[in-house]
Amino acid sequence: MVIQVGAARAVIPLDGVLPLNGFGIVHDPLYVRALVLDDGESRAVLVSIDLTSLGPELIAETKANSARIAGVTPDDVLVMASHTFSAPHVLPASAVASNEMARQAFLVEEIAWAVQRSASQAVAGLRPVSVRAGVSQTAVGVNRDVETPAGWWLGADPGGLTNPDLPVLVFEDETGQTVAVIASLAVQSSVTSGVTSPGGLSPVSSDLAGAAACRLERDGAVVIIATGAAGDQAPRGLSAESTDVRSLEQCFSELDVLGDELAADLDAARAAAQPITASPLLIRRSTITLDAQVMPSDIHSIEPSRHPVFTPDGTTSTSWVTLSLGQVVLVGVQPELSAASGIALRRASPFTHTLIMSLTDGAAKYMADTTAYDRITYEAMNSRFRRGAAERLVDAIVAGLRATPVIQANKPEGKLHA
Repeated sequence: MVIQVGAARAVIPLDGVLPLNGFGIVHDPLYVRALVLDDGESRAVLVSIDLTSLGPELIAETKANSARIAGVTPDDVLVMASHTFSAPHVLPASAVASNEMARQAFLVEEIAWAVQRSASQAVAGLRPVSVRAGVSQTAVGVNRDVETPAGWWLGADPGGLTNPDLPVLVFEDETGQTVAVIASLAVQSSVTSGVTSPGGLSPVSSDLAGAAACRLERDGAVVIIATGAAGDQAPRGLSAESTDVRSLEQCFSELDVLGDELAADLDAARAAAQPITASPLLIRRSTITLDAQVMPSDIHSIEPSRHPVFTPDGTTSTSWVTLSLGQVVLVGVQPELSAASGIALRRASPFTHTLIMSLTDGAAKYMADTTAYDRITYEAMNSRFRRGAAERLVDAIVAGLRATPVIQANKPEGKLHA
């Protein structure tokens, strides 16, 4: 089978939208990126939107618009948030202040326009490609769980568990031009989070993933950097305390440094990637029911604790989707997994290359690993899922992958750094 790929990006216009949710300064644009894959028998669409998270209505509208343009069903469309912390939120109508309703509605319209534009251009640009895949390393992240006298809290622990692996998927046309790159980064895009101007307005930015992607897109490629298993990972040099004291200039300088570094790491991964067999194209969706716990009524009430604060609350469900291309599989999950869960999933996967994409087709907050519950970390406290949910989800995903047709080669080992 000959794989065809088309990719495009479109800016989300913010003129007339800001100020909104406290954001009023545009440091760099927000984008919608669309990628269409076609193996002659099946077609899939991947849409990445530069927002912190995506609600059900926005996901449904994005799927419907993309499916109509690409000639597929909504189930053939995967929608993810880039998880930049520096973008206005698309809130439910009940949560929108009356003086912001018009701007909120305008933001939704502008996102829909960018989705349709990028999807249309991606379909129009479909062309035969060769596919390469590989894994490089990056040091732009750090574990953010640190022990304090009061308990475990948010900070920066250079000796904590991280996953520096940077898996990439590269699509090149018959001339050798890179059409698109997909990568999975186990670091949250939160460099610009928490800083404000002297006037009290926060900057809009696509942040770490966006900074690196835009650097690589200067040659015409479209680069989608998915947030991987990054629930307990932060950009290097960032701590909970630093967000209160950094100036805008310091913040933007840090973003430039880390963006350059990540772009260089991605470029190295792209150069080292090896040819793979990338067909057939298969999409599979599944749902799992897991034990639940009571969520905090206000996340600002969460604080370090030495005592268990987990209250059982029946069960809840979450879904995942896998998009496989021969030797490669993209695993889209709704919750934010920890680095330990991502390492476990990639190691157990039967596919040669496994890329994890959190916040896909929905958001479900954190799904912490067992160690986080032992420590009583922020991720464990700010979760709808009880202890053991992450391990059960990983086991279920791996079982599904083992039931999926796989074309194997020499599988690279993920590296666990602690």
